[in-house]
Amino acid sequence: MMAWSKLDATQLIAGTEEKEKKVRKLQTKLPNPESIRPFVKLRDTITGFKNSLPLIQQLKIPAI
Repeated sequence: MMAWSKLDATQLIAGTEEKEKKVRKLQTKLPNPESIRPFVKLRDTITGFKNSLPLIQQLKIPAI
């Protein structure tokens, strides 16, 4: 488990964008990816995490 103070939001953003690109690439290779539940779950999880990154950035501000 990592301490909150050591969390690097920039690294999280870069890692999430990398994973998102891989999922998009995989989506083009799969026949009818919307019908593959694990794929849809993975994509939705990555998207949800990406959407939470601005909040994580705000919570990392030392004044908070």
